[in-house]
Amino acid sequence: MRLILCLLQFVLLTFVGLSPVDAAVTLTVDGLAATIRNDYVELNFKADATISTVNVQGTNLAASGVKSFYLDWNDSGGPLKQDLTVHQECLVANYFLSGHFGTPGLSASPGWTHIYGPFLLYFPTGDDGSIISAVQNQVASEQSKWPYSFVNDAEYPTSRGKVSGNVSGQKSATVVLWDSTGEEFALQELGYLYSTQTDSTGYYAFDKVRPGNYRIAAYPTAGLGSDSLDESTVTVEAGATQHVGFTLAEPDNILWSLGEANRLSSEFKYSDQPRNYQWEWVPPAENTFTIGSSDPREDWYYAQSQTGSWYIKYQDTADGSARTLRVAIAASSKSHLQVIVNGHRVGDTYFDNDQSIYRSAMQSGRYTSNVYTVSSAQVVSGENTIEFHISIGQVMYDTISMQRS
Repeated sequence: MRLILCLLQFVLLTFVGLSPVDAAVTLTVDGLAATIRNDYVELNFKADATISTVNVQGTNLAASGVKSFYLDWNDSGGPLKQDLTVHQECLVANYFLSGHFGTPGLSASPGWTHIYGPFLLYFPTGDDGSIISAVQNQVASEQSKWPYSFVNDAEYPTSRGKVSGNVSGQKSATVVLWDSTGEEFALQELGYLYSTQTDSTGYYAFDKVRPGNYRIAAYPTAGLGSDSLDESTVTVEAGATQHVGFTLAEPDNILWSLGEANRLSSEFKYSDQPRNYQWEWVPPAENTFTIGSSDPREDWYYAQSQTGSWYIKYQDTADGSARTLRVAIAASSKSHLQVIVNGHRVGDTYFDNDQSIYRSAMQSGRYTSNVYTVSSAQVVSGENTIEFHISIGQVMYDTISMQRS
């Protein structure tokens, strides 16, 4: 086993007075959206950062007034992988792999190699506005230099290729490219992974990709196709562009829905709150949501975190057709979920422990798509009721929809 670490460090220290600013500035690093997150002593630490969208992370050294930022080009565990970014008063976390939030621990075979880095430690000075501007400029500068010519190692090729294409069928999608082909992208630990979003036309592109053999997949981040996933393979060659297209199906004849298929609980109550251990105790054990009158942002919570039953009530007509019930799980913590429609159990699922909800993740963990069939005999005219019963553990919902089959 051979690990290679590359460190590129800039230290520019001047003690200045800075007031805390609750700011998140979106940047672009290596084709990924990056976020500067300021963290302060009273927050202790944050674990709500999605690693693929936080290639810049920072902390405020309150005693000295200096803000430090860490620019990282690593990405493991898939595009929704979350982890700690800062800890205590002034520690900026930098580790390469972890089992937080459901990702497995590293298990590498003899002969495995991997290069981590380069990394940039950056200490800008000035007032809040000038510091944010300095970090933006530094990101742009480093991006233009990448891959760095000063790294001289066979594990770090400087001549690279490009993969691009279009995703049809959805207005928004995530595309993931990874070379550890024996792993699923959400559990990726061994290889190199890239992820990006499609633009308004469905186009995506990965620039400066290491040559090699890759799996590539697309999934929706809008609509209701929670079970929609398209995958292919591609060989990347230095100096060449490979084109891979995808089609993501969107279900029709939808009777009603909650949320949208983005693998996040982002449409539900409290999902927009900062990470805090209090939230898992706030959602009720018993809850009823009525289609047509209840509000998902007020009456459906980011997680079903207590044992008990949540109910969805809706109007339907027994028309001789079956129904398809999609229940997409954004996260699960060693849970048992039973889905009961009008007294008939249509789903009985045990989920692994992704550690997300009880570690205070607010929007996602390990994603699971579940599609249940409701027979025509189980549909009644008038009010219908779905029960989501948790006997152990916790689940977080992405989207739930009912389709006429």
